Amino acid sequence: MSSLSVLEERLPQLAFLLRVVREKPWTFCQGGQNGEREGDLLHRREGVDLEISQAFKQVNLDHLEVIYLYGVGLGHYAKALLEWLSQDVKRDLILIEDDLEVVRLFLQTEGADMLINHPQIHLRVMFDSNLWKRFLEERASEFPYERSDLIPLEHYKKKRPRRVREMRLHLLRKVTVWDAIHKEDLYHFALSKNVLSNFSQIGKAFYANRLKGAFQGIPAVICGAGPSLKGEISV
Repeated sequence: MSSLSVLEERLPQLAFLLRVVREKPWTFCQGGQNGEREGDLLHRREGVDLEISQAFKQVNLDHLEVIYLYGVGLGHYAKALLEWLSQDVKRDLILIEDDLEVVRLFLQTEGADMLINHPQIHLRVMFDSNLWKRFLEERASEFPYERSDLIPLEHYKKKRPRRVREMRLHLLRKVTVWDAIHKEDLYHFALSKNVLSNFSQIGKAFYANRLKGAFQGIPAVICGAGPSLKGEISV
């Protein structure tokens, strides 16, 4: 079965777009190990092994449950993470791409069908890069696990350094929030138990507004995921 056929089964809308939308194409170079478009390369000309090593060296892979790869490339990064995935069936790899022509070239690589059909690998395309915050919020709600990180393709990290930094920070904040919401849903019984045990303290309690002005001029750090403050304060 071809990679496009596999894609049609898993992501039919994306497969349809690839059939009808055409932009400036990427083409194979260096024996099919790299992609080129108007003099731009998807991966290092010297080889991808060192590129991958440097991309992963700042990340504690053993600690993570979810890895977001920003940039599909030719699938080299994803293949390098297959062993990591095999160590725990609860781990997930999210492939994020915002260039349909990169996806088109990736689908022509050897092993692309295996990656697309892998139960722990999920390809997600950001059709409007200007809406990246909304896109990452959706991904965080789809995979609500705090132990996540974003690893960019070196090509994107060099071309869009500020965007990559902002995306990673935004994603880490959002997965923290959604992880808290997810855990509250899963362990609501524990929350109820704590609420019941605190009823006896209500008589001694007071509204937090009594603290207004009590610590004027003293810096404060508010620790928490913060969903309840959404829309109440600007951050």
